[in-house]
Amino acid sequence: MKGKNIIDFIIPIKNCHLWSPEDPFLYRLEVTTGKDSKKERFGMRTFKFDKVTKTAVLNDKPIAMLGTNVCIYRFFEDSIREELPWNEEWVRKLHQTFKTMNSNCIRYCIGFPPEKWYEIADELGFLIQDEYPIWTFRNSIKSTENALVEEYTRWMRERWNHPCVVIWDAQNETVSDITGNAIRRVRKLDLSNRPWDNGYSAPQSEDDCQESHPYIFSQYSRGTTKPSANGYMKDIFNQKRIPHNLPPDSPKGTVKPTNPVIINEYDWLWINRNGTPSKLTKEVYKRLLGDSLTVEQTRSFHAENVGLLTEYWRCHRVAAVIMHFCGLGYSRPDNPPGETSDDLIDVKNLIVEPHFFEMTQHKFAPLCIMINKWENNYKPGEELDIPVIAINDLQTAWNGPLFLSIKKENKTILQLRNDVVVESLGQNIVNFKLNTPLEPGNYELVSELEYKGRKISSVRKF
Repeated sequence: MKGKNIIDFIIPIKNCHLWSPEDPFLYRLEVTTGKDSKKERFGMRTFKFDKVTKTAVLNDKPIAMLGTNVCIYRFFEDSIREELPWNEEWVRKLHQTFKTMNSNCIRYCIGFPPEKWYEIADELGFLIQDEYPIWTFRNSIKSTENALVEEYTRWMRERWNHPCVVIWDAQNETVSDITGNAIRRVRKLDLSNRPWDNGYSAPQSEDDCQESHPYIFSQYSRGTTKPSANGYMKDIFNQKRIPHNLPPDSPKGTVKPTNPVIINEYDWLWINRNGTPSKLTKEVYKRLLGDSLTVEQTRSFHAENVGLLTEYWRCHRVAAVIMHFCGLGYSRPDNPPGETSDDLIDVKNLIVEPHFFEMTQHKFAPLCIMINKWENNYKPGEELDIPVIAINDLQTAWNGPLFLSIKKENKTILQLRNDVVVESLGQNIVNFKLNTPLEPGNYELVSELEYKGRKISSVRKF
C-alpha cells in the first residue's frame, strides 16, 4: 500500500429529523468509489444534563429517564445462556419487552454487549448509559492512566456514531483518581460532548452527572437490624432521602458534588428466577417476613417493594435518571449462589415474573403517585392528614381526578376526590383529610388516578 488519501465531505442537513425514544429516526450515509462502498447509520440528536434544573435534556427538551440495567457479563455466566446474546430476534424481543415495561433507557453495565445490541437500541429508541468494565470498589485500579486513555479512546470510537449512547460511564462504584484523569484527556474526542459518569469518584465537569446506588434494604442483610414496631416502611421512608455518589466510608466533611444525580442501581430485594431469595437477600426476607415463605409470598413482596422504591425515588424528584437493577443478569439459586438476579421466569421466551411485570405498568408509567404516609398502625377514628405526591413525566400537562380511598377486603369504605393539574415534568402535592374507621382491623389506604384507561395506584396497608 503506497499511501492513503483522506477526503472530507461537508453535507448540510436542513431541518433534520431528530432521533428520540418516541421517534428513533435514523439516517443512512453511503460512500462509494464505484467499485466498493461503505454504509453507516446515524441519528441526529442532542443530549445533556441541565446543571440548574438537574434534569436530563434531549433535543433541548427535558426528559424523564426511567429504565433498567443489562449486566451482560453476568448473563454470559448463566447456565441457560447458550447463543441468546447473539440471536438478533431474541435481543430485539428483549428490548421490546423493556419497552412494554415503560422503560426508555438502559445501562449496559459491567461489560459491553455485542455491537448488534447498540444497533437495535438505535432502531427501537433507547437511551443508553454505556459503562466501561471497571469495578474495584475502594481498591486501586490495576491500570495506568495512559493505558486507560488508549482503551477509552478505542471504546468511544466504536460507539460514538450510535445515537442511543448518551452517557459515557467510566467505571462502576470505584474510588480512583485514574478514571477522572483519563476522562479529562479523552472527552474532547467526542464531538457530541456527551456527559460522563465517574462511578463513586468525583464528576470531572459541571456538565457531568453523579451516580447513586441507594440500596436502602441492604441494612436488613447485615448486623442485627430489624424493623421497629412502626414497620419497615416508617423506618425507611419517613425522612426524605437525598441520594449522593459518595461511598459509605468517605471522610466526614467531604464536599458533596452538586451535579445532577442518576440512580442507576436500586433494589436489594433480588429473588432468583425460581422465586427464592438471592445470596444477598436471604437475610432481608427472613427479617422482614420470617422463615416460612412461599414462592408466591416472596414474589409478591418483591414486586410490591420494588414498586414502592420506584415511586419513592420518582415522586420526590431527586434524580434525573432512575434505572432498576436489573433487567438481565444471571440467576444462580444453587452453588455457587448468585448475589443478584433478573426478573425473568423464562429466559428463552422472555417472560417476566407476572407480579413484577404488573408493577411496572403502575410504577413506570409516565404518571406516578405516592402516598407520603408510612405508619402501619392508627387509632380507630383517628384524624389523618394524607399527602399524595403526583408527578407527570409527559411533555404535556395532565389534569383529572385523584382519589384517596380506604378499603377493606377490596370493598371501598370511604372515598375522597380532588381534581388536580400536574404540569409537564412537574409535581403536585395534594393533601387529603380523613378519619380512620372505628372498627379495628386490616385496611388499605389507596390513591388512584387514571392514565390511558389504566388505574395508576399507590397503596399503604394499615
